[in-house]
Amino acid sequence: MLNATETTLKKAARAAAALFLIGLLTFAGHRLFPVNATTMALLFLLAVLGIATRWGLLEAIVSSVAAMLCFNFFFLPPIGAFTIADPQNLVALIAFLAVSVVASNLSSIARRRAAEATEQRLETEKLFALSRAILLDEGAVEFAGHIVDHLVRVFELPGAILFDRAHNRFFRSGPAPMPALENELREAAVTGTTSSHSNNTITIAGIIRQTAAS
Repeated sequence: MLNATETTLKKAARAAAALFLIGLLTFAGHRLFPVNATTMALLFLLAVLGIATRWGLLEAIVSSVAAMLCFNFFFLPPIGAFTIADPQNLVALIAFLAVSVVASNLSSIARRRAAEATEQRLETEKLFALSRAILLDEGAVEFAGHIVDHLVRVFELPGAILFDRAHNRFFRSGPAPMPALENELREAAVTGTTSSHSNNTITIAGIIRQTAAS
């Protein structure tokens, strides 16, 4: 619940910052360095794309609507009103909003895919580091215990626990887990299922090892 609230507050703060940026750009283009409607439309579009790339689609849509309203009020005749005298300007205004939203969506998708690619690369690097640590851990007496230690270190986990069904032993690393989890670990060891708690802070995975028949 706390994470959802923090995310909402961050989005609201970013949306407010996007509105402030559009307002600042409007003031500059209308008062400080007066420009024509075409130039202002391009500046608004660049600002919206930058917001979409930096923050996301929601903030970009908010800034697109704000930019459209400012563009209509300050740069399309009659100036100072939300009415449009020339039908061609109405088409231009609708086209501006459509291009802003579509371009923002494409930019947001590209940003999300780049983040996913980076995450996959980091996961691959962590798996490689884990495999390397296990291979170099020769002659360990408590091999399963060392695997748990490597998991916590490589994946930066707060804690981990491994249940060895064959020897009925638990191997822990980090803070001692709740005793109630032991029954879930035993069940996962039998069924080989994977489950997560509702808060997504604990994941239980079962691994079934099969040996070749002699």
